[in-house]
Amino acid sequence: MEIQLQQFINQHVKVVEPLMKQVNLSYWKATISGKEEDYQHYADLSLKLRQVYSNRQEFEQLKKFKASGQIHEPLLRRQLTILYNSYLENQIDPELIKAMVQKSTAVESKFNTFRGKIGTKEVTNNQILQILRTEKNSQERKAAWEASKQIGPVVTPELLELVKLRNQAARSLGFDNFYVMSLTLAEQDEDELVTIFQQLEDLTNEPFRRLKAELDSVLAKRYGIQPEEMRPWHYEDPFFQEAPKIGQINLDRYFKNKDIVELARLYYRGIDLPADDILEHSDLFEKPGKDQHAYCTDIDRLGDVRILANIR
Repeated sequence: MEIQLQQFINQHVKVVEPLMKQVNLSYWKATISGKEEDYQHYADLSLKLRQVYSNRQEFEQLKKFKASGQIHEPLLRRQLTILYNSYLENQIDPELIKAMVQKSTAVESKFNTFRGKIGTKEVTNNQILQILRTEKNSQERKAAWEASKQIGPVVTPELLELVKLRNQAARSLGFDNFYVMSLTLAEQDEDELVTIFQQLEDLTNEPFRRLKAELDSVLAKRYGIQPEEMRPWHYEDPFFQEAPKIGQINLDRYFKNKDIVELARLYYRGIDLPADDILEHSDLFEKPGKDQHAYCTDIDRLGDVRILANIR
């Protein structure tokens, strides 16, 4: 039985390896260009990939492998689990798969290409962050912060439609909803996950309150307001993921007028981890239509690693 499973895996890899590379390349291109046709190409290829995993005959083979109790080699057992879960998620109505792929891509395309406005002026995320780092006027800060949230109403209708489609798919497979299905197929226990985060909150809530009170006191003085008047736009990160700079140390001055990419290249060479190939294939500077966030990806799982960033 293990020989048959290995043969199944070998054949599967022959099919999905080139297709996954095409999907990754199309996503890379779309997130750089922001063009509708590039996102559609990505959606078309993503659908092809999901159709591979929707093959019912192959899923039946995997069910037999799983039920046999004859797969003992650890790596094979692990691959079987991953394959089984990947196929299970796609054992749904083909039209529903197509609808989810199209809707998901549409939402992501809008999210990635959107630019907020302050008044009538379109602004980039970098410009918003610059205002939140340097502006002292509360109204100017509020306008910038609100610009960072304008994407909400733009994607909400289609996002809610996507939620309904995903829940419909999950229920057709016997799960309560998409959230439960995602956790289950990722081999995570919902109760354990909730317990971990509850423990984290219990351990950090009071220290966080004390630290934030100190932070608010310093920032309130900076903006000429009382601590109780602090609002989300008085922090430097629109999502409060990074703490505001309240100390006197300014590391930015060491990098002013420097070639950041070349500094990165030299640093990694210096620790014997040359990143020349990565930097060569990456897209590091902001441009119109480009995804304004950042990510690192391995296009082919064979070393074609790339970084998308938005250096000003």
